[in-house]
Amino acid sequence: MKRINAILKSKMYHQHDFLIAKFSPLSGGSRISAKGNMGAPLVGGEYVLIGDYEESPKYGKTFCFTDYEVIKSQPTEPTAIASYLTDNIRGVGLKISQSLTNQYRGATLTKLKQEPSITAVETGLSVELCERIQENLLLQQHEESVDIDLRSWFHRANSPKHLISKIIDRYGFDINPLMEDPYQMVKEIRGMSFPIADCLYKAMGGEPESPFRIKAGCEYSMRFLNTISGHTCVRPSELMSEVHELTSIDGELTDNAIHELIDDDVFQKAPNDMVGFKSHVGGEQFIARDLLGRLQRGKKNEFEERMFSQCNYDLSDDQYGAVFTSLNNPVSLLTGEAGSGKTTVLKSIIHFLKHYRPTNTILLLCPTGKAAKRASSVSNLPACTIHKALEPIPIPSGGFMFQKNEKNLLEADVAIIDESTMVNVDMWVVLLKSLPYYTKLILVGDVNQLPAISAGKVFDDLLDFNKIPSTKLKSIHRQKMEGLIVSNSRLINKGMPMIIPTPELGNDFYFAGANTTKTILEICVNLMLNKIPQKFEVDPINDIQILVPSPDKGDLSAKKFNIYIQHILKQSNPLENQTELSWLGDKVIQCKNDYTLGISNGDIGTVVQVNEKNYVVEFEDTVAEIPSKNNNLKLAYAITVHKFQGSESPFVIIPLHYSFSSMVCTRNWLYTAITRAKTMVFLVGDWKQTGAMISREHPNLRQTSLGQHLTQVWNVQSNN
Repeated sequence: MKRINAILKSKMYHQHDFLIAKFSPLSGGSRISAKGNMGAPLVGGEYVLIGDYEESPKYGKTFCFTDYEVIKSQPTEPTAIASYLTDNIRGVGLKISQSLTNQYRGATLTKLKQEPSITAVETGLSVELCERIQENLLLQQHEESVDIDLRSWFHRANSPKHLISKIIDRYGFDINPLMEDPYQMVKEIRGMSFPIADCLYKAMGGEPESPFRIKAGCEYSMRFLNTISGHTCVRPSELMSEVHELTSIDGELTDNAIHELIDDDVFQKAPNDMVGFKSHVGGEQFIARDLLGRLQRGKKNEFEERMFSQCNYDLSDDQYGAVFTSLNNPVSLLTGEAGSGKTTVLKSIIHFLKHYRPTNTILLLCPTGKAAKRASSVSNLPACTIHKALEPIPIPSGGFMFQKNEKNLLEADVAIIDESTMVNVDMWVVLLKSLPYYTKLILVGDVNQLPAISAGKVFDDLLDFNKIPSTKLKSIHRQKMEGLIVSNSRLINKGMPMIIPTPELGNDFYFAGANTTKTILEICVNLMLNKIPQKFEVDPINDIQILVPSPDKGDLSAKKFNIYIQHILKQSNPLENQTELSWLGDKVIQCKNDYTLGISNGDIGTVVQVNEKNYVVEFEDTVAEIPSKNNNLKLAYAITVHKFQGSESPFVIIPLHYSFSSMVCTRNWLYTAITRAKTMVFLVGDWKQTGAMISREHPNLRQTSLGQHLTQVWNVQSNN
């Protein structure tokens, strides 16, 4: 890391604390371009920049600083003070600033800050102008002081300083509430964890057994169990164990904190002496009451069997039964393996309703934009994401709110929710509250795929309850029965070893053996960029997808693959440079819904233009201008199976290595990855890892309260 002592001469760009500026090194020489995060940069200020040089397409050789030190933000030499006033105070030109420095020399800034009225009399300037200059100078002094305090605070706690810019962006320069309770940042700032906030709290001399620290530890531990384990509720002893590991606090204090959080309506008691966030436990309770209420009150047996036979659908017996069950019940479930004909059933349902109920409004909803586009293309019915149907709008405090709710219902006679296994508890609650009670619900999903990324397993729990009308499709229709995609996916679900494919590329399954991560990566990339496109005459970027377990951890993460592929495509040596290049021309994926721009989580596009402020990205249905900083884009040559769930690609490449997390690479993970392929699957690495994954049927059973709530509600209904 290099250190450069320099004066800030001009700001070229400054937004969300990201600065591009010209600096003049005190060691002499010409001015340099520099970029990095700086909380309160002031022209004329003296800084030590810590970082290194890189080449910028627009600015040439640029110093990229990852840290900095404030030496002297306000100058004392008259000429420098004049420049400082002109550059930093709006409405103050060179003539005014020079007249001030001629009068007060090096004491100019002190005079303006302390005696603006006297300064006005002595210089002939208006009192209003001098007071405005004072206000600006004091504000800049305060912002600089806050920035220095934060940096000192983070330094004492040995915490990552890149979070400082996020703190200022979120809270401004009023950080007194944070000094009193730094744990609020854990919930409000992305990247801020409890351990970091705890280090900051300890650096301030905070009391280890303070109630708000223990309660913050309970919330963080519960959120950890939600995210890592998928639980919506846990036994108090399990939560206390996590809290003790995090904070070293003993059980009695933690037990008191848990009860306080229940009293505060943050936690809620669940059946079987468990506890969870109220949003999860209460949400599952609502789902049980809502769905069983619909099932009890809704219309049943609306359609006679002869009406189905008159349509002459080409369906198997189980598909025919699925259509009949779905249409004749107010709530129904449809499941089956990939290729079992769920889409065919949905097309038949939609066709039947259009024929016999032409005035019915049918909603086809999916959890992701990619899944919605696929569902729409195969069903000939407009589909959209659940989020989009609920009409989100931004709110001033950040985030969004849904316009559709229990007071402003969706218009739907029938609602089909595809890929239901991906929908989490929170989204089910919002959706059900927004649907009229008369809406017929048809929930479709494949329980063999990965569950929702966040807590819960709603679709699985509804199936396991066994009292909601449901159909499981067993026959495979998508590929020919002799195809190994079908055969191996069924073997995976049965917990049996897969059939090892022959090496010829003519089948729908291919395996290349390799042991080291370096070899696996090189084979996967060669398949993607050379062998598959040459043999099958397909587009390597749009028709081939590499699927991995981790977004950024390990030598076979999505990040490693993406940087490697990016360098090859841009004719750079990936072994010499491990950093991302300019994204111009790259395949990217949007990782969060952005309703302002009209793009959804999972949308994949191409960067067609790059400037210093924005990326112009061409998606399938739209072109969006996205900020180049603080966005939710990632390179997408390789992505995780979780991120690609609900989507398909003609060709799928899957690396296999013993270093992959056993928590992630389970039977469900392998099944989901393989069934994303429409034409051919390529496995690369150690074949033994497939057996290890298949053996991990339930490495981590999700603990939920929905099953108990369903039973309780059902018993109450039965006794009334």
